[in-house]
Amino acid sequence: MTTRYRVEYALKTHRRDQLIEWIKGLLAVPFVLHSQPTAAYDNRKDVLVKMASTAHKRYAEILHDMMGTKIGIVTAAGYTEAKKYYSRLHGLLEAIKAAVTMQTLTNPEMIILGGESNFLFQLDTSSEYLLRYVEKSEWLLPEMQQWAEEDIQALLDVAEKALRECISGMELSADILRKERAVGIVPTTAPHARKFTREQLEETVLVTQQVVEMSPAAKKLPFCAFNGGNDVFVDIGDKGWGVLACQRYLGGIEGSKTLHVGDQFLSAGANDFKARLACTTAWIANPGETVLLLDELIAHSQERR
Repeated sequence: MTTRYRVEYALKTHRRDQLIEWIKGLLAVPFVLHSQPTAAYDNRKDVLVKMASTAHKRYAEILHDMMGTKIGIVTAAGYTEAKKYYSRLHGLLEAIKAAVTMQTLTNPEMIILGGESNFLFQLDTSSEYLLRYVEKSEWLLPEMQQWAEEDIQALLDVAEKALRECISGMELSADILRKERAVGIVPTTAPHARKFTREQLEETVLVTQQVVEMSPAAKKLPFCAFNGGNDVFVDIGDKGWGVLACQRYLGGIEGSKTLHVGDQFLSAGANDFKARLACTTAWIANPGETVLLLDELIAHSQERR
């Protein structure tokens, strides 16, 4: 449910923009978004697994029809190892490998940019986990090369302190997870631990974002604080930078010829929002809508031929 307070809070920096004011007026009408938070749907795990498997197979079929099209998966998941991305995307990756092996599909140009804009992997069906790590020297934008490690760690220190204060103040059953380019809170594994509520997650995002924004490090480099549905993370960079990096690595694709598909554009911690600065975007609610969208794109491209 959206209220005037929530809309004003989420968009407070844009209050003097008349277009944003008009949009906020529309959003003030109460409505409910169809969503499926991970923490609230554990009992439907078998259904969600089946849906994901079906979507992966359909994605592979769509890739076959979209040969020539270049694909970049920009994700908040930040890993330095191909194995961990494989565990998340093995259905899609194996379907592509099978199609390549059967010669019904040539190796498509597909990359994965993790941690919003921090770790790049390229599809490689000859590799053990079907992905190859790409050195940062091969894809970092000139502006990103100026992000000093000292400033990165200083920003993450501020974010970690703010997250710890949120854990203490709201008595969250959470552990701190510090990574190379991110820091966040995840549910504790202790017995009888309470699950996070949506309000707790969004409050944590808002508080942490405000604290980090006021730090000296935030004036030197971008960051993204977001609600992952069952965790909260602060990443160095954001999906806007991620999309720009993908565009450059894939041959200098223009924003007008790029479509970013995401499901987080409105609420606090919506990490797809910044992608609007780099390209056209499409707001979807689930994998099924992504499939429908790609089907429409294929139909449109075939009509143009």
